[in-house]
Amino acid sequence: MSDNRKQLKHHLDEIERLNKRLPELNETARTAVSVWEVTRVNRASYPHAEADAVSSVKTAIEDHAQQVKKLRGLVEWEDGLKGAAATMKAARKTMESAQTDLNGLQEKQRAITGKMENIQAKSLQDLRVAEVNQSAAVQAYAEAVTTGEGDGERRAQDALQRTAGALEDCRRGHSDSESVAHALAREVDKVGEAIEDAMQRLNEARRELLMAARYLWADKLEHASRELARIAAHISAADRALGWQSSMDDIHLPLLAPTGPRYLDKRYMQEVGAGLGIEQLTAA
Repeated sequence: MSDNRKQLKHHLDEIERLNKRLPELNETARTAVSVWEVTRVNRASYPHAEADAVSSVKTAIEDHAQQVKKLRGLVEWEDGLKGAAATMKAARKTMESAQTDLNGLQEKQRAITGKMENIQAKSLQDLRVAEVNQSAAVQAYAEAVTTGEGDGERRAQDALQRTAGALEDCRRGHSDSESVAHALAREVDKVGEAIEDAMQRLNEARRELLMAARYLWADKLEHASRELARIAAHISAADRALGWQSSMDDIHLPLLAPTGPRYLDKRYMQEVGAGLGIEQLTAA
């Protein structure tokens, strides 16, 4: 366990301990104030000790909370750097698995959707053909009845009955097809939920990968900025030794580590350069 993590645990334990004490201290202070309000006509002293005890604990909790906030950033930085390589490896593995699952699920969704659309289209087409045939048979029967030909009327009636039966069968089939289509639609929804889950896993793993990569690049920036600042300090010191105005006054190098300053500027160059003599400046 690192020193920062030990300190973080200490402050968290102290917050927990003080929070357990607080209710009792509050009750003691309230009781003392109540007694004082009853007896203050006798010029009793205000219970400052009890009230101050509550204030002191609350202040201590706030102080510990500030340290916790600071130390959590340091611990996250340490853990991020230490586990970056392992995190990136695990994230890549998760992304590969999630992408494989996603591809399979999307293909399954397309297949089910295609079957559903084909069933619906064929059922609707069969129904429309049966309706057209039924309409034609009705018209033919009407014409046969009008002409009064017995044989023609019987044939038209038989055709009408056949088309009516076929239409009824298509309607039942269409209803069955719609039921199947609804069932397939529910399957599509289930696959859609699985796709959302796979995409969430993919995005979370991608974020973890990028966070780990950022820790590594931030650490490289930290070292590079400090090295550039060291070089700039030598140039600034040489400028001053020559009696020139420093050409490094406008330098401003960022730092991302939660420890130390947020950037290095001319003040830092001056502090470093102040201790550089001719031997250090000529050791380039």
